[in-house]
Amino acid sequence: MSQLPLYQNSQPDFSPHLNKGLKFERFFNQFDRTWQVKDDAKTVFLNTFVGCCGDRQALENFTSQQFSLAHSLNGDGKVYELDWHMVTGMGNSHPVENGFSWHHTLGVPYIPGSQVKGIIRSLIEQYFDDEANTENGINKKNLLHEWFGSDDKKSENQNKDSQVGRFIFFDAIPVEKPMLVIDIMTPHMGKWYAEGDKIKNIDDTMRIPADWHDPVPIPFLVVKSAKFLFTIADRKGGEESQSSIDDVFEMLNYALELLGAGAKTQTGYGYMSLNLMLTSSYEEIYADKKAKKRKQEELERDEKDNEGKPDYYIKIKKLNNILNQKNLDFTKEYEDIEVLINIALSSEIIWKVDDVIKLLDLIENKKTTGFLKAKRPKNKFVT
Repeated sequence: MSQLPLYQNSQPDFSPHLNKGLKFERFFNQFDRTWQVKDDAKTVFLNTFVGCCGDRQALENFTSQQFSLAHSLNGDGKVYELDWHMVTGMGNSHPVENGFSWHHTLGVPYIPGSQVKGIIRSLIEQYFDDEANTENGINKKNLLHEWFGSDDKKSENQNKDSQVGRFIFFDAIPVEKPMLVIDIMTPHMGKWYAEGDKIKNIDDTMRIPADWHDPVPIPFLVVKSAKFLFTIADRKGGEESQSSIDDVFEMLNYALELLGAGAKTQTGYGYMSLNLMLTSSYEEIYADKKAKKRKQEELERDEKDNEGKPDYYIKIKKLNNILNQKNLDFTKEYEDIEVLINIALSSEIIWKVDDVIKLLDLIENKKTTGFLKAKRPKNKFVT
């Protein structure tokens, strides 16, 4: 006697915040007692995935880190939005017949980096002439060899030895929670597609393609709406070359517009357009993070440099940094400079001549107000 499925005796309690990819891959619960799939089992199971998926904060953190990673490797990132539905991983094995590609940790649909690389390569192979040169003077074979490491997928047709491709293609990840829905396909000649090579004669009416076959509705999971962050890095960033990361993204624009990503692109699935607003938003966030990091590093350097130095030295240095900025209201800083001058004129502390020069620079070179210049110290200091 065959062992019953586990869920026949106890149903797992799935939280609405669970990893839907894990549930899809590991918890199909529509087998009957003989391990057969029920008539309406596919639709019942897929309906549990309709709606948004993923965690908003996790997606924001992941995509922000990936954007920063690409920039640290001389690359860039851009956000593309679906024009219509998209499906990936349909060939993956699953009891509902059509699989789906889920990110293992985020629990959202994604486009593997290998597929991103593949659609750009396909664009070049399909639309570039073999002998024609690009605007930068690179022909098709040389471009394929530089970007992807080989000038032809078949080793016997290669003119150059294979190498590591110049660019690194990361997985494309949704920047927001994507929306999933169920679509239906209705193949009329399933036996022809699956067993057409077994036809022996014209009497095999079940296998031959003909208009007397009834359509068979098959449900499958698709992405209805999503915005994906595509990130690409340059292994040779900074080196002189005839192509750049901008050239690769230009090809990606055309690839997503003309070829699409994922499965069923011939029927309109997987086409995308550049979302300039979200792309600019990520660039601003990255610039802000970079500025904060630079400021923190400067503070740490200042702390180390200021260790053991007198307070007036630290104040002068701080004021000098502030006044080097542009388009600021320096009223408060001018007041601070006046305080320092008064301290210098009245204090019994003997300042070093270098510190005096720094203070004079603050007064003269920064073009402070006239009443500060009138109080310029002349005879108080010693060398």
